[in-house]
Amino acid sequence: MSSFRDKVNFCKSLSIITVCSDIGGVEFRGSGKSVASPLRAGSKNNSFSVDERHNVFTDWGYPVSDNSRGVASGDAIDFVRYKYDFAFFDAVNFLWDYYHGGNNEAKPAKSVVVQKPIKHEASDLTPEQLDKAYRIFLGLAMLDGRSKEALKDRNISDEEMLHFGFKTFPKRVVKGELNRMLREEGIRPESVPGLYLRNGDKDASFKFYDSIIIPVKTVDGYIAGLQLRFFNKNDGPRYIWFSSSNFVAPEYTYDGKSPGTPLGFIDHVKRNETTLFITEGIFKAIAINKCYGCPVISVQGVGNFQGIEETLKKIFELYPRINRILIAYDADFIGNINVTSHAVRLYQTMKAAFPGMQYQYVMWDEKYGKGFDDLIQTTGGWNVKSIIKTVDMDTFSVAFEQFRETGIKLLQEGKKEEIAQAFKKCLY
Repeated sequence: MSSFRDKVNFCKSLSIITVCSDIGGVEFRGSGKSVASPLRAGSKNNSFSVDERHNVFTDWGYPVSDNSRGVASGDAIDFVRYKYDFAFFDAVNFLWDYYHGGNNEAKPAKSVVVQKPIKHEASDLTPEQLDKAYRIFLGLAMLDGRSKEALKDRNISDEEMLHFGFKTFPKRVVKGELNRMLREEGIRPESVPGLYLRNGDKDASFKFYDSIIIPVKTVDGYIAGLQLRFFNKNDGPRYIWFSSSNFVAPEYTYDGKSPGTPLGFIDHVKRNETTLFITEGIFKAIAINKCYGCPVISVQGVGNFQGIEETLKKIFELYPRINRILIAYDADFIGNINVTSHAVRLYQTMKAAFPGMQYQYVMWDEKYGKGFDDLIQTTGGWNVKSIIKTVDMDTFSVAFEQFRETGIKLLQEGKKEEIAQAFKKCLY
């Protein structure tokens, strides 16, 4: 009997080209290795590519929130995750069964040896240094009229724009001043996620993005990352991180850095100190904080809750009366196996660290809006409590385990519309 770790190692060794061909039906021709996406119907040619050297794929037109690049990318496991909307565990078992018989004909698995990258990394910054670097960058940016209008459409007031530090992404004319100010503070510019240093250049630079900057602050008050919200997403993602992870040696002096996916924290309005919300995205977190007056954790992607135990510990020190935690993802979660699976994992992680808390999931009819901020805007906020329904997470997680196998089968059969109904039968 192979262990789960053995299965993971096997799956990670699979050739991404083989998996895309066997499971995705992709036929690569020539040396470009770029084709129409097998993950999205009607995608454009060359929107999906593979990198044989690093054994990874990228779907440039598939925006996701659980990946620091902002688009679907990764190894064979990730390909199956995005194709079938699987959790990591289910994707690994699917690949293992596929290439070892299971419900499929046994198939030979082509393995590859991934070339390990040479380390070219500049030193990491402390949280204090990273916070200072990002505040310097934001100080060189302004908030223009187009950004203000977009933020007002999200129900963000002028006072909140100032408080949360939203800015319009600056032109690269600020590069010289940015480098000078960072060095004055003893910060190497190439160590800042989002900046890169090309061989032969004196100053680090950054790529321009036509976007709004959304600072993500931790419970300690440090800016740990900058999310960028594009004005026009075209065929790409709506949100990405300000990151330079794609800028690597030998063309660049140092491999660029990623901020990761830090947990944000919002407690601007303080009326309720017994309840804590967890939601996806800063805008939703702000809306919930305004409506309920309680602190809110913002995860930047439903599966990105690494470090939640330490964050909760610090929050409980600030708010010792908290006795209830509500998870409030989008209303359409119930038809999305991957989101539901992440919610259960989040609950299990928190309960293991803090068993005395009450954990609930927040649900509402999608006709009132997909996100919690949409729900509040649609109802004016006054009757939100009469519309939402809370489900105990013990009940929720037991129902999901009963439903998982049925849900995966429906997904593989292309019956996505029936998934929500099947889960509701288990839940109620």
